[in-house]
Amino acid sequence: MEYAKLGSLSLNTFDKNNKEMLEFLKKLIKDETITSRFQGLTDGLLRNPNNEFFRHSFLVTHDNNLIGYVGVGGFNETERCVYLRYAVDKDKRGKSYGKMLLNEVSEYIFRKYPQVESVRLKIADDNKASLNASSYCGFKWIGDDFYAKANPYIKTNFSDIKNQNELMNYMDMNISYGWIDKSGEKHVNTLDGFRESYRTSSIDESLEYKVGTCIEQAAIIKSFFDKIGLENKMYCFRRYETTENFDKEVKMHCFVLFRYQDNWYHFEHSNSDNKGIHKYNSIEDAIKKEIERHEKTDIRELTEIPSIPSGLTFKEFNQYVNNFETIIIAELGIKKL
Repeated sequence: MEYAKLGSLSLNTFDKNNKEMLEFLKKLIKDETITSRFQGLTDGLLRNPNNEFFRHSFLVTHDNNLIGYVGVGGFNETERCVYLRYAVDKDKRGKSYGKMLLNEVSEYIFRKYPQVESVRLKIADDNKASLNASSYCGFKWIGDDFYAKANPYIKTNFSDIKNQNELMNYMDMNISYGWIDKSGEKHVNTLDGFRESYRTSSIDESLEYKVGTCIEQAAIIKSFFDKIGLENKMYCFRRYETTENFDKEVKMHCFVLFRYQDNWYHFEHSNSDNKGIHKYNSIEDAIKKEIERHEKTDIRELTEIPSIPSGLTFKEFNQYVNNFETIIIAELGIKKL
């Protein structure tokens, strides 16, 4: 039975008494290229007594021909998002059905459910077909194996953000790891030529170009917590650099801690391996956790900095940080150094 007409495709509620649907489902289940990537393919098809959209799965048709499957997750109220998983019948692949499915299902969700700020996918690195399809449809990598597409009908401005969860979602959708060089060229997910050509960007430049290293992203995060009046501190944890060792590998991470009620939180976005809002009992615990993520041989210094001036070369930024007093890590009870 047709649940919803999309564009060229339709979503159909599974009918166990429909022989064609039953045979198609058996075919999908026997396809190891599908079942090896996710389990529970039948759950959302068979268990939906209230005929709801979220937490439901559908068989997809094109011109009344079954071509695939899509599973819709529950609405995540914290991140304002919905996760999808999908599959195209192996005999229908190579005909752009994957792209069509992602585009039309996303469009349906964004128009019918305006509370959904993004649609997300989990795609393994070796799933080249899905990576290509999702990229074509506007999905953006947000960390690990996750990709997201923003609701284009929600015009969220940085100035409209009200809390830390909205900030994280905004940065997921709008800020990539990258930097602007002295010629105004944008570099994304690479540090090639960084020492020679990098300049610190202003917050406005980072928001316009939609990129930032940990330096710029820390400045954005701090400016937000300053705006809403939450106590916060910005740190630079780096190898001390002078003219003698300036040509070595870049080892630096800028990050922001903020206080909310009786706890301190580490708001991390630029480091995809540690991305999130992490809660600690004290500021010392938060700093300790960040330092202990690095190997003992990775000798760095910790410095609290009040702001990040724009237009500085990487060397000038290091010299700027050198002007502030280094925090003695041992005094925090951390046996890192």
